[in-house]
Amino acid sequence: MTGPLIREGYAKNGTVRLHYTESAPDTPSRLTPLVYIHGAYGSTEGFLPEMEALAPRRCISVRLRGRGQSDIPESGYTFNDNVSDIEPLLIICA
Repeated sequence: MTGPLIREGYAKNGTVRLHYTESAPDTPSRLTPLVYIHGAYGSTEGFLPEMEALAPRRCISVRLRGRGQSDIPESGYTFNDNVSDIEPLLIICA
C-alpha cells in the first residue's frame, strides 16, 4: 500500500518497535509536519488519502503498540505508555 510519496518504517520506544507510514519523506518543505494517531477502531491506512492530498507536507501515521505491525508487548498499555510511543515519531519529524 505504498506509492512513490509513501514509505513505511519502524521507530523504537525502548524495546517496542512501532510501525509508521510517512508521506513526502524526502520532500523539503517549510510546512510543519503532521502526526496522525489512530483511534480505537481506526487504522493508519485510513489516513493515506489525506496524507497524499497534503503533499508536500510531511505526514506520519503511527500504529501504537499492540496494533497493526507494531510490537505487542505483554504490558505497557497505560496512557503514559501510549504517549511515550509518540515521542520517537516526533524525532523523525524533526
